[in-house]
Amino acid sequence: MGLSSRVLSKLKAYGDSFLDDSDKAAKTDASKLVSKRSKCHDRDKRRTCSTASPKLTKIDRMRIELDLGDACDERADEQPEPPRQGSVSVVLFQDPSKRKTKKRLSEEKDVPNDVRQSANEIDFKKARYDVLKFGIKGLEKPKQEAAKIALAVQLGAKPPKKKYVNYKELIHERKEQKIKDREERIVNAKTGVKPKRQGNTMHRKTHHARHEGVDRKS
Repeated sequence: MGLSSRVLSKLKAYGDSFLDDSDKAAKTDASKLVSKRSKCHDRDKRRTCSTASPKLTKIDRMRIELDLGDACDERADEQPEPPRQGSVSVVLFQDPSKRKTKKRLSEEKDVPNDVRQSANEIDFKKARYDVLKFGIKGLEKPKQEAAKIALAVQLGAKPPKKKYVNYKELIHERKEQKIKDREERIVNAKTGVKPKRQGNTMHRKTHHARHEGVDRKS
């Protein structure tokens, strides 16, 4: 068998399917080209629509002729936006007692340490004077007056002036006082009572203790 007979036999065995496949491929290629062209045409239409000038109304034409376009745009920009519906204003409640505590803490932080120490010292002085005033109330009336005068002098007041006494009267009072002292001494000597010594008793005690210490060492 020759070549031609073999080719013919194979074609007969294959049948018409080979021709059908080629027709199908040609049809698919043609459909693809058509779809591509249609897509390109749609894109061109969209571009022309976007670049095309919009239709102007009579009012717009009047504005353009009178050069009022910019002024209208500025007025439109200046107009405030309408309030949005649904936007709720949130209000935070703050306790006034907490505000006071925060203010106190901030003020205490701002105050320097020197000022704090001076304030504490002033408070201690005030407390001491308050205690003295309370203690004066428990004294007798003549002693209360003397204690009040002493407290006022401590606080910076001027001491009261002494009463004016006539010189002759003062000498007479002193003589009478000396006579009374002599009589008391005579009575104490007869009865054997020792009179109380007046003076600085603390100085005498320290002096006596020093002498005792010297005697013990020796």
